[in-house]
Amino acid sequence: MHMHALSPEEEGRCDDLIISPEIAHSPLMQRGGYAVFPDLLAPHEIAHLQADARTQKPTATRTAMPISMRCETRGGAPARVYKVANGSGTQFAIVGSVALRDRLSALAGFPIEATGGGTFSYYEDPGDHLALHRDIVSCEVVLITCLENGPRTEGGRLIVYPDLIGQRLTARAALRRTNGVVLDLAPGDSLVMFGGIIPHELTPVGADQRRVVSVTCYQPRTPEPSAGDAGHAGDAGAVMRPSVTRPDAPGA
Repeated sequence: MHMHALSPEEEGRCDDLIISPEIAHSPLMQRGGYAVFPDLLAPHEIAHLQADARTQKPTATRTAMPISMRCETRGGAPARVYKVANGSGTQFAIVGSVALRDRLSALAGFPIEATGGGTFSYYEDPGDHLALHRDIVSCEVVLITCLENGPRTEGGRLIVYPDLIGQRLTARAALRRTNGVVLDLAPGDSLVMFGGIIPHELTPVGADQRRVVSVTCYQPRTPEPSAGDAGHAGDAGAVMRPSVTRPDAPGA
């Protein structure tokens, strides 16, 4: 729902699933690792994003992978079919603003910044979807803002799985559809989530259904190093090691 350009280092990589103390005790994690806000962005900002999504639509490319090459931790390459386009400066002026960054940082429990520019995802053909996954390391926090979603059907549902925090995806895959939380985002709603910790998916959209979202990834702001800081990572938090390395795609 949600792509930004992968760096050469990100392509084809599974990463450790690390739940740091800051994340574990953050306001967002106290909500289950995700939260939906109907008014995170102002109405005029939503209107600008909707217009930008229409303007960028002719540049969208179709991304497709028939079978997941899934990591058990985070990253990997989930099965998917949908169109994605880069956002313009209009989008970034909104999702990269200092005011929004500071509000998201307060939720996350640590300072964050946008990872490059945002994107628009278009789910508009029957069967378009994004399979179960966790996001790559440069998408520690993901912001997904619904711009269009209709008509409402049983398909095209965004489902998050807070019960799978700390669990290997393949070990619990058989149970995932019985303990997921369906998030029925309406236009203007924004989801803020620890995308690299909370497994999530978008189920196949139905006939005549159209779903368009603005997606922005955020990563921790790196502080300037100070003398004596190098080499200390003893309190990184709980770690799940990756078991496979596959080509990955960012997700939300």
